[in-house]
Amino acid sequence: MLANDDRHPLERVFQHLNTSDELALVVGEEEFSYLDLKCRVAAAQKMLEAHPDEGFLIVAHDHVDTYAAILACWSLKKFYVPIHPNYPAERRAKIVEILNLDFFFDALAEPLIVDRTHHKLEFQKGLPSNAHCAYVLFTSGSTGEPKGVPITWGNLCAFESGFSDLGYQLDHQDRFLQMFDLTFDLSVMSFFIPLSMGASFYTVPPDSMKYAVIAELLEERALTFALMVPSILTYLKPYFDEIVATGLRYSLFCGEALHEDITAQWSACVPYAQIDNVYGPTENTIFCTRYTYKRDGANAAHQGVLSIGKPMKHTAVQLWNEEKEVAKNGEVGNLWLGGQYLTKGYLNREDLNQTQFVVKNNERWYNSGDRALRADSGELLYMGRQDNQMKIQGFRIEAAEVEFHLKKYLPEGNRVVAVAVNNGRGITELVAISENFQWPISEVKQALLKYLPSYMVPSHYLDFPEFPLNSNGKIDRKQLTSWAEKKI
Repeated sequence: MLANDDRHPLERVFQHLNTSDELALVVGEEEFSYLDLKCRVAAAQKMLEAHPDEGFLIVAHDHVDTYAAILACWSLKKFYVPIHPNYPAERRAKIVEILNLDFFFDALAEPLIVDRTHHKLEFQKGLPSNAHCAYVLFTSGSTGEPKGVPITWGNLCAFESGFSDLGYQLDHQDRFLQMFDLTFDLSVMSFFIPLSMGASFYTVPPDSMKYAVIAELLEERALTFALMVPSILTYLKPYFDEIVATGLRYSLFCGEALHEDITAQWSACVPYAQIDNVYGPTENTIFCTRYTYKRDGANAAHQGVLSIGKPMKHTAVQLWNEEKEVAKNGEVGNLWLGGQYLTKGYLNREDLNQTQFVVKNNERWYNSGDRALRADSGELLYMGRQDNQMKIQGFRIEAAEVEFHLKKYLPEGNRVVAVAVNNGRGITELVAISENFQWPISEVKQALLKYLPSYMVPSHYLDFPEFPLNSNGKIDRKQLTSWAEKKI
């Protein structure tokens, strides 16, 4: 990391735009310098400043002008809200209602008018304060409604400071992978961190075979820093013997459980890389803990899943029991997060804010929904979810939201569950299980796409005669999941 630079990270981004003509980003085969990007940011700024809203909805195309629009929002002290191009109309409408915003920037529908003679970029009213919102991301909600998570500049700057404290030796010559949809919070690190140091980042087209593009970028572009979801390794595994990414120095994973066995195999493909497992929910700004994989095999792990490590600078973790008391040594606890990364709460959801956030000893804490055990070394071992929330393709999904929409297509009184199932090839898939009902699969899939993003539409639809119950009289999801694993 560039040393002795305590300036606001956004100030550094704009300094590089103003002074550098080095490579800033590569989208597909197109390369854009900082000068190219600066001219596009200026054009986006001119378009956006005509609108009085506090934030802007940005259709998240894999396009240079999408990134330019984000930077223009920030230069105007506005926040951005990424909207996936394939979001159903109903989901878009709900987000618009929650935010009370109606202006969409779409780089493909309304291309920017770029003035190449533009030579200077200025902040309109100085830098945003810590209280200013930087972005709002929408995660899955259990009532059929998406949940808005606002992240302030105070949160984002604290993360940037914590990231800098991790000890990565990075500078303007580094090349970052940006494989994430902009609606996924890991994307923020993948473009914001490199821009803040004058480095470059490389995107992955959404309609491509991501794993193939990533392998090509790692080798042919000699990327030096890559943050990925662990499921990518499953797709890359058949090609491990062919992959030799000697330029990669930092290989990070986040969004799903990272298994020790496949990490060991991956380590041979990236012989000079430090491999880190990082963890954190959207509500706590990108990621907040880090564990470094040990190539000698002496790793902290539970049932083959690598530790999520220890908290980063400016963040804190607590393991509490159900009574919100500190878990005893050797006791599995609910993982609560606090510190400067933490969002102020969900937008217009005081019900959730009262249940998911608590104030204890004058500090705010967020219930991550995960369970963990603190090893003797102090490392946190991941022990699974508290509830029925799932991770599919790195996206966090509430089973209740999927079930809410599935019930629309069942006879009244029929029950349904959505479960995450390992398909035996290391890939987690979403499976819908109905009780005594034969699914019209094609019809249901098409109907669900009107309400849900594609990653929330189940891949498989099964019928179980009568749902089993556990000792508490609740549907035994574990038994159904085990049954489904044998069926798909």
